[in-house]
Amino acid sequence: MNLYSGFLSQGPGGPSCEVTTDVSFLLNAGGAENVLASQKLFLQLIATKFILSDGHRLAVSVYGDTVEHQIALGVSKNNKEFLASLESLASLTGPGRLDLAINDVFNTYFNAEQVPVSSNAKVIVLIVSDNLNRSSTLCPSYLQPAAVASEIKGEGVRVIMAAVGVNISEDFEQLFESNDEIWYIRDYDELVSAAGNFSMAVCKTSGKLRKT
Repeated sequence: MNLYSGFLSQGPGGPSCEVTTDVSFLLNAGGAENVLASQKLFLQLIATKFILSDGHRLAVSVYGDTVEHQIALGVSKNNKEFLASLESLASLTGPGRLDLAINDVFNTYFNAEQVPVSSNAKVIVLIVSDNLNRSSTLCPSYLQPAAVASEIKGEGVRVIMAAVGVNISEDFEQLFESNDEIWYIRDYDELVSAAGNFSMAVCKTSGKLRKT
């Protein structure tokens, strides 16, 4: 087996990720109810590849003009609990502050100077469907992605994004190690259809962090 393939044939529903990983999902969950429903379905499908009883940990945060950590990292002890928690996800309104949201997720879960962190591989998964807000009138003021990216990479955290119906600015490309960690998706129907391949990409990304 290739060292970085990241999969074993185990668990229900096909192969699941063998690289024990902390995955923090960050959603732009404003807008129509059907969008939130599609996001929940996407997360349900992704979660089947990360068996929590094997040591994986999952979190879900939602952002608008603020960010809420609606499912905290590690609070779900098994996949049944995680799937039940997804039902209570709620949208946030306001201009999408992805800059603040990424920084907040990193500091809450992965910044070793502020919180205890696990020995698991660490991946932040962005699901973005808003135009990134960079107005000079933002309060608090806009955080330059380069500064956030430097901290994230310094802690060995990787970022992968599903950009749904939007392009991302060159600034945010600094968050990613390679272009294959940015997925451009036409709409939410396509996002749900891509869940299997996307989950494999998340695991491949975590496999690159595994110590040899």
